[in-house]
Amino acid sequence: MLMKFIISAILACFLFSSFSLGQNIRNIRISFNKEDFAIVENGVGQMVVQSEKSNVMFKSDTLSPAIPYIGINVVVSQSEEYASVTLSGDDVVVGEDIMLAANPKYVFSNSTKKNIGVIDTISYKKTVYPNKSVEYVGCGKMRGYKILSFRVSPFRYDARNKRLFFKNNIVLHLKTNGNKTKGISNCFEEMVRRLVVNGDEIKTLYPTSSVKNIIPDYYEYLIITSESLKPTFQKLANWKTQKGVPTNVLTTAEIAVGFTGSTLQEKIKNALKYYYDNSSGMFTYALLGGDVDIVPTQICYAAYNGDARNMPTDLYYACFDIMDWDLNGNGVYGEIYDKSDILPEIYVSRASVSNVLEAETFVDRVISYESNPLWTNNAKKILMAGTKRDIEFVSNLGYMGIASDSQVHSYYLYKWYVEPYWDGDKVEFYDTHTNFPGDGNYDFSATHLQDKLENGYGFVHIMTHGNPWLWKMEPANDYYTIYNASSQDNQGETIILTSTCLTNAFDSVSTCLSESFMRNPDSGVLAYVGCSREGFGTTDILNIGPSNIIDGLIMKNIFNLKDNNFARCVIDGKCACIACCYDYDNPYRWLLFGINPMGDPEMPIYTTIPQVFDNVEMAYGINGHYIHTNIDSCRICIMGRDNTTYLCSYNVSSINGYTLSDGEYNICITKNGYIPYNRIFGINQGVYIQNESFNANIDIVNPDVYIGSDVKPSTLQGPVTIHERSSVKICASNGVFIKNDFEVKTGATFEITQ
Repeated sequence: MLMKFIISAILACFLFSSFSLGQNIRNIRISFNKEDFAIVENGVGQMVVQSEKSNVMFKSDTLSPAIPYIGINVVVSQSEEYASVTLSGDDVVVGEDIMLAANPKYVFSNSTKKNIGVIDTISYKKTVYPNKSVEYVGCGKMRGYKILSFRVSPFRYDARNKRLFFKNNIVLHLKTNGNKTKGISNCFEEMVRRLVVNGDEIKTLYPTSSVKNIIPDYYEYLIITSESLKPTFQKLANWKTQKGVPTNVLTTAEIAVGFTGSTLQEKIKNALKYYYDNSSGMFTYALLGGDVDIVPTQICYAAYNGDARNMPTDLYYACFDIMDWDLNGNGVYGEIYDKSDILPEIYVSRASVSNVLEAETFVDRVISYESNPLWTNNAKKILMAGTKRDIEFVSNLGYMGIASDSQVHSYYLYKWYVEPYWDGDKVEFYDTHTNFPGDGNYDFSATHLQDKLENGYGFVHIMTHGNPWLWKMEPANDYYTIYNASSQDNQGETIILTSTCLTNAFDSVSTCLSESFMRNPDSGVLAYVGCSREGFGTTDILNIGPSNIIDGLIMKNIFNLKDNNFARCVIDGKCACIACCYDYDNPYRWLLFGINPMGDPEMPIYTTIPQVFDNVEMAYGINGHYIHTNIDSCRICIMGRDNTTYLCSYNVSSINGYTLSDGEYNICITKNGYIPYNRIFGINQGVYIQNESFNANIDIVNPDVYIGSDVKPSTLQGPVTIHERSSVKICASNGVFIKNDFEVKTGATFEITQ
């Protein structure tokens, strides 16, 4: 049964602080109102405290009652050190004569073991639980912001008298030592503000920098790859730089001779830190451009409840405050005893390609999506799909009847993390219910799933069993395998998330399921989010499990963040559970290490019909030039086509008064949710298009335009190609001269006006 009260954990925090003689005291009021907690019977006479709070966790001691903890983070100045913490509040009885179930034993998503709600009634040894209502668990730094993490429980359980209490008017009393010094805010400020409970203090501790322009010769994005793949990834770097994200390509061979370290992994990490230290705060994204034989991953240690794994962990490359993740020198990276800093300074993701053709597939797909996304009938839809992993429930999810655990957990995942932030359409495809003809009789089979994926859903979430090569389907002995993924012909562009086990095990097999999707030139799969080892689930109806919670947090970021760049959404989602990642007492550290995002880290994600810049004003004159977008918060980049000039301003609607010398230039205007606006023009000279491939939409506006393989002897000769889905529009008052080796591919647009 559901008890009559429902308790909310919406955090409304108020900060009172003082300091003397180098000791700082913060009193942070954490107000819990009525909505996010519920107490339900588990079917065997025990009661379970459940919540849709994103960072609720339980201890691993299955001989103690399941008292939920909530992760709390506090930002402090860089010079402060943790001293002590206590919690105060008013205990209110919220349950009489109840027997709390024991702490859940989270199990691997591919296991059939049962979880919370199936443990026999036990006699708890102690009288009152928990021992501590608040625990300090660890400290980390994220791009200079220092963050202390705690676990807070608003509940107290009197096991002898079977009474459950809840704390009202909670105040977190935190003491730190050291003077409060000031740092500088940066591009992670909004992430930190979402992560901590004292966000209002950020402006005091880390004042905003006044820098508005990106400085030439500094990089915001770095691609690491091999010598053979460098020319292909250079195309991606050129596109990113053109749109105002200065990007450099660095090979592992260059890193091997140019940076120190006992392993290539350490040298790569040192190279990334060098760029971070020497970029005036601009360096934000890194792409590992290749499979592990091209760009190795760092194998780290993860454990839970007696199970341990060697985990591929690309997060290793993103954390610079403690560089050595093998501090005790035993050859095992990422142990608790190594005191590894696990909060990132940059956003890292991987393109797990193995040759030039696969790299071209990845690069072309990213550029096409960013510059001119396909917008099919299903682009603003999410396919929520899966089949029973362990049990079925009798539940009313808008329709009465039996529902598999995957369907029930997917229902709550969408309700809690997606529906409040997105007005798209959910399409359900489960073993027990579908939105397709036949409803539950329409099998969740490999054939049917292939058919649905080829319709081009913008987003897909899969919940089932898995291994490196497959997803388990509903019919017996039916699997969606790497062969299905490699033969898929998607009519749209898709981002896949999955809470299944092992399907992103890119380090252990030659081609895992995620790689098969990403390498297929016809799959349309832009990005893949899944664990490289086992995920974690439950058999409890409202406890959707750690893997689904992290998927939900990532999806919330995709649909809610203003700057929803791919790796930002994934990493921020994982870091929301950072207070649960400082020990082996729960699965979240495992998932922090094991969920490695596959895709372009900087790629903005379209969640609705893209808008266009349809009212851009430009003028060039003797008193300077101006660009007016008439839209707020844009990034405007002007780049000389000979790479001698580079000016980029961000969070602006216009730029005025700049001057340009004679020459050819490219202007690119971007904003998340908008198709980039590109224009090529000349100052006191013609525009020459030679040895170029167009994968993006672009306008060429100039009195005289010349196109062909050899229209300008002073530059490298080569053909001009306009690729499928690209649009090149030329406005030339004096006309267009076309000479030799000019090709417009089928599906491209080429238009000339005067």
